[in-house]
Amino acid sequence: PTRYFPFGFLILPFFDVVWIYWAFTKGRYRLSKPVLRWFIFTSIGFLAFYIYGLTIFWYEFLILFIIPTRLGIAYTAYHFATIQHPDGVKWDELPFESTNLIKGREKNLFVRSLLGQGYHAMHHFLPHVPWYKYHKVWDLGNNIFSRQPIPERPVFGKLERNAREIFLKAKEKEISHLNVKIAGIKEVAMNIKTYYLEPTEGKVLPEFSAGSHIDLNLPSGIKRSYSLVNPPYEQHQYQIAVKKEENGKGGSKEMHEKVRIGDILKISTPKNNFVLYEKPKRFILIAGGIGITPLISMAHRLEELDKHFEFHICAKDEKEIPFTYELKNWSFAPMVEFHIDMDGKSTIDLPTLLSKPDAETLIYVCGPKGFNNWVLSNARDLGWEKHQLKQELFSADAAAFTPPKEFQVILRKSNKTITVPKNLSIIDAVEMHDVSIDYSCLQGTCGTCVCKVIEGEIDHRDAVLSEEEKLSNQKICLCVSRAKGDKLVLDL
Repeated sequence: PTRYFPFGFLILPFFDVVWIYWAFTKGRYRLSKPVLRWFIFTSIGFLAFYIYGLTIFWYEFLILFIIPTRLGIAYTAYHFATIQHPDGVKWDELPFESTNLIKGREKNLFVRSLLGQGYHAMHHFLPHVPWYKYHKVWDLGNNIFSRQPIPERPVFGKLERNAREIFLKAKEKEISHLNVKIAGIKEVAMNIKTYYLEPTEGKVLPEFSAGSHIDLNLPSGIKRSYSLVNPPYEQHQYQIAVKKEENGKGGSKEMHEKVRIGDILKISTPKNNFVLYEKPKRFILIAGGIGITPLISMAHRLEELDKHFEFHICAKDEKEIPFTYELKNWSFAPMVEFHIDMDGKSTIDLPTLLSKPDAETLIYVCGPKGFNNWVLSNARDLGWEKHQLKQELFSADAAAFTPPKEFQVILRKSNKTITVPKNLSIIDAVEMHDVSIDYSCLQGTCGTCVCKVIEGEIDHRDAVLSEEEKLSNQKICLCVSRAKGDKLVLDL
């Protein structure tokens, strides 16, 4: 209707007729039982609907059924399809821009009647999530979705006809990398320095969420990922902490020995693979060594939200804990508890700390692989559910950046060989060859797309499979993981 404003609105009461006509004449379907049933029942329903109008009760049928339902259909079509969809924007191309939020939604009576308007966005963000789970997904991820570039528009009025082109041009202008200046360096623990990064252009840096990291390009060409330590509400600077490892791969040594105040370095915009889900009532943060860094940012955010949380910090020696003075003096200091090893063993009492599983609590763990496995194993044994346990592995010398490469997937059941370009996921490439795959989150967090691997080495990039499953090399998350070699043979 917006394309032919205002006359296009006249078709709203009959949008179902237009849609059914389009479905029968231009729809592209694969012949299957569900499609066949749909065509049969739709045809029978419409025939019965209009044959009834030819009976002696046609007047009652018109007044009591036809007119009310047509008005209801017009209202539904307008608030669900028309005003919430920018013209020409598709969810698979621009998922966050493919639905509108309506201005004045708190006051306008019409807008308040748009039941589930916030959930409507889920239809675009995660189109394969069942409709009856929209409210749950929205609640779990609202702090993430609400920060996305969802366009707004008034209740009435003409939409931009070139919305897609406008959004695409805006995307092209978005920065993925930027230059920052080393504004300060401070030693915060034994062999650990914190670096203060400030913008070289403009007054603020791109915003970030708790748990985020940046990819940092060192002068030698080495790329390393470092968690942001400072509160998420700070945009005048980024703060990272780097532990010097003599036996590392060189990144931490170069940071400590060669990077100086005033140096200009190239970094990526913040990314987040360790998301803080803000809906639960209580949080338990457990850090091992330098794994404390993303959890500090989370602690700042939880305090800002006035959430109840505990912050447990484990280390071999107090001298190895960064920001000790700050942790004892920040406003959330009462929530912090230090656990220093004795006789080579951690002093944290996990059986007591995790003895009472609670559905309204999330556990966040960050540290070396062995530490994470130990904490999470105890939590599972004590009855905590898998979805309540969040972890990020933290190597001493931050993980090296490994850009994706092209490879092939061989689908054993479908008898197809498909090339997966470096800029596409396995799911994207496979679906382009008409092979259907069940999936949901597209972020490696739900497990819907897990598939059996018959042959080939896997580059695991998900947060679903356990360490044992990853080491077995028998399962893969098709939405994010890739091949380490040139090919994978899948049971598809």
